[in-house]
Amino acid sequence: MRSRIWALVVGGAAVTVGLAGCGAEAPGATAVTRDSAGIAIVENTATDVPLAWTFQTDLTLGGKDSGPEAWTYVGASTVGTDELGHLYVLDMDARDVLVYDGKGTLVRTVGGEGGGPGELQMAGEMAVGPDGTVWVLDYGKGAYVRYGPDGSVLPERRPLIPTMPNRQRSFAVGAEDLVVSTMAARTDGELGYWNLLRVFSGSDSTDIRTLETPPAHEVRMLDCGGIVRLPPLFAPEMVWDRRGGTLAVSSTAEYVVDLYDGGALVRSVRRELPVREATKDMALKEVGEGMRVRFGDGPSCLFPASKVVEQQGFAPHVPWVASIALAPDGRLWVERRAVGQNARGPIDIFGPEGAYEGTLPDGTPFPAAFLSDGRIAVVQKDSMDVPMILVQRVEGS
Repeated sequence: MRSRIWALVVGGAAVTVGLAGCGAEAPGATAVTRDSAGIAIVENTATDVPLAWTFQTDLTLGGKDSGPEAWTYVGASTVGTDELGHLYVLDMDARDVLVYDGKGTLVRTVGGEGGGPGELQMAGEMAVGPDGTVWVLDYGKGAYVRYGPDGSVLPERRPLIPTMPNRQRSFAVGAEDLVVSTMAARTDGELGYWNLLRVFSGSDSTDIRTLETPPAHEVRMLDCGGIVRLPPLFAPEMVWDRRGGTLAVSSTAEYVVDLYDGGALVRSVRRELPVREATKDMALKEVGEGMRVRFGDGPSCLFPASKVVEQQGFAPHVPWVASIALAPDGRLWVERRAVGQNARGPIDIFGPEGAYEGTLPDGTPFPAAFLSDGRIAVVQKDSMDVPMILVQRVEGS
């Protein structure tokens, strides 16, 4: 028997209705309330329920010593898909965009190093529109270098606002708009910045979310030859994903993911997990052996973790949400943040209406992209720390 608790606001009064139906046993009660603005607030239990999903690898890309698949970095901001089943990979070293079909066959390569039309100087991130239009943010040109679905070179676009790398992604392309996550300097005299999530549509723009980050702290790495300014460890970041007209955003330490449709907040998905208090031991674990830096043409230098934590400091709480992904079937994937370098937390799965379905264990690869046939593309490193892309079927979902 599957049961849920629905709390509805009717005529200004909260009415709680219990619903029961046939099906598998639910992982726990889900409470849904609607505030005066019509926003669904979906409260989910804190109890984890394991999901019996398995991941079967259909093909592997990358990991080669030479040739098109010899890339040295790949991540959520350099992998994309379109509605026709193609997989796109930005090779930042070669300044190329590789396009594969669903069987892993290389269809075409666009880009190339240079300063001419369609060429790339310092490629940083990529986004792919549903029709296969490709945008590459080129920091060298200070522009978006663009390609049509057939690989043709499109006119470049200047960034509408300065864009910088983010934890998950910095921009996404829709059929008629552009979503950009960017950082703007504080104007109140304090060190630090604002993080903005802005949607551009034609000549109009709308700020979906604004995050005030804590003032940056000066980390004096004099033994390594320089000084950097960094926000405290564990400071909340703008974590988000976009599919179609839906944006999923988290920017607090609490377990909250807000969903926007057409720029309007329509649903807030939450789990009843207590806020995690940050400690010095957690901060030291997060830094690991230390922070490796290089100033100018000087040698690489490892700045001790104890000094990093002492000078950079840490926020009072560790945010719950590390990564977000919106799947084509409407599900919401949320990776919980683990403490420690390269540590991966469990992944929670929510249905299209925000109801919690279950949790995948620590270390489960998080989707970098979803293919149109339901498979996922994940990033995995081999024993030599070389990144590869695995295209996998999710069975049991």
